Amino acid sequence: MASLAVKFPNSSFTFWGKIFGKVSNYFIVETNFANEFVRIAENAISTTNDATSQIRSQNTRPSFPPEIPGEGLNSKIYFVCNGIESEWVMLPHVTPDQIRCSRQTCVLLSGNLENNINTYPPFPGKEKHLLRAQIARISAATHISPADFFQPNEDGEEAIANPEYEPLSPSELADSSLENWVHHSMFILPQGRTKSAPALKPESSSHGEDEEEDEEEEEEEEVGPPLLHPIAEDDDLDDGTPAWCVKQSPNGTVLVSSNYWPGAYAIATEERWWNVYIGWGQKQLSGEAYRPINLHPPVADQFDDSEEACREVDDPSHEEEEAWLAAHAELNADVADDENGDGSEESEEEDDEDDR
Repeated sequence: MASLAVKFPNSSFTFWGKIFGKVSNYFIVETNFANEFVRIAENAISTTNDATSQIRSQNTRPSFPPEIPGEGLNSKIYFVCNGIESEWVMLPHVTPDQIRCSRQTCVLLSGNLENNINTYPPFPGKEKHLLRAQIARISAATHISPADFFQPNEDGEEAIANPEYEPLSPSELADSSLENWVHHSMFILPQGRTKSAPALKPESSSHGEDEEEDEEEEEEEEVGPPLLHPIAEDDDLDDGTPAWCVKQSPNGTVLVSSNYWPGAYAIATEERWWNVYIGWGQKQLSGEAYRPINLHPPVADQFDDSEEACREVDDPSHEEEEAWLAAHAELNADVADDENGDGSEESEEEDDEDDR
């Protein structure tokens, strides 16, 4: 982190956590977006767009625009390295497509940022993009703080320090009701953003009634929980396990751990608090085996070769044959009359033209 402070003297860095990899681990630091990161961020955005465009042509789901640098999920900058001797690498910004696809995949990271992600649905990017998406999801779900330490800004979209905050005692922070802990990160909507946005229109779309119907349909705006809502309101896991558990050590240190994201902790003492994550970067599956959704389109039913389905049609009786022949004889006669009439009219017209 000292090397980052020298390279970017105008920014302050915080240790975010550690994500295990099958070959190498990731050490992650976090900082606020600043102008000194703009040039690096532009290169990261171009690589992200290239990776997303390669997958978008294969994806039929609606796509949403990414949040601009400095806002929403891209308000923070993350640097990662594999160890003391390796260099810090800035992760690219995250896109809604990457967030939504990461929710449908369960992939252990390898420790190589340039590794391809072979999964279904196809992930729009490499391991560095998946790592960035998991960091965004973990931060949004597990970064918590003591109640009243932050207050919302005028727009209600960002948590700012509360100058009138009075520190809570360790016993209050260790209360099992968890009413004294709140989320200070914005909730990620189902579309993969913190702010609702209309879906991007595909480059090639059908013309006609389909477009008119799409324009008439009004898209419902997605809304998430308000900023700084208590963690006590979080839903339990599918098996009934509470979303959070709290413990207090004999020296008064309070530890709040997430059961949704094993490895995510909030630690508090009488003077300070902080968040940290140390884990595999995977969400808890509530004891159930991972099952990807929407693997394949519905499979067609096999041909019914039972005796009832394959029974030959009964031959018509003599009366039915006579009725059918009589009906078609009348029809054929009408058609022949019409053709003869049209032919005579055409011949008369030809004779008139010859006379002229």
